[in-house]
Amino acid sequence: MKIQLSSLFMFMTLSAFSQWTTLNIPSAGRYDDVFFVNDSLGWAAGGNSGRIYKTTNGGTSWTMQYNTGDYLRSIEFVNPLVGFCGSLESSLFKTTDGGATWIDIASTISPVLAGVCGLSAPSENVIYGCGIWSEPAFVIKSVDGGTTWTSINLSQYASA
Repeated sequence: MKIQLSSLFMFMTLSAFSQWTTLNIPSAGRYDDVFFVNDSLGWAAGGNSGRIYKTTNGGTSWTMQYNTGDYLRSIEFVNPLVGFCGSLESSLFKTTDGGATWIDIASTISPVLAGVCGLSAPSENVIYGCGIWSEPAFVIKSVDGGTTWTSINLSQYASA
């Protein structure tokens, strides 16, 4: 029985690894984040290229949607239309049309952000962002889908 379970586990493990494939994504020098809302629809934050790419076929092909010129560090979508992309240059971009257009909403957040390295959206209304490693520690939070934000200073608990 022990040998059968070991064999079954090894087969299942090998089967899981065989599902990975290398994708042909446009050269950006470096991608810092990728986010998929389902098995077909996803976006990539192109690091220092400043570009946001989108795929509608699971990563087989990619289309550049936006070129900010900023170093793009994080990307997160709450649904197929609404998404956010954080940069290392005091920008936080938002789209409400699946990435066709992006606007910088950082000016709506006080105090001014040094950058947004991480994004997480546990629901369509609640979105979190965290600061960059070289600046004072903070978290931003929205409870209304990214319309308004509060900034939480974490400097007393953490530092760069």
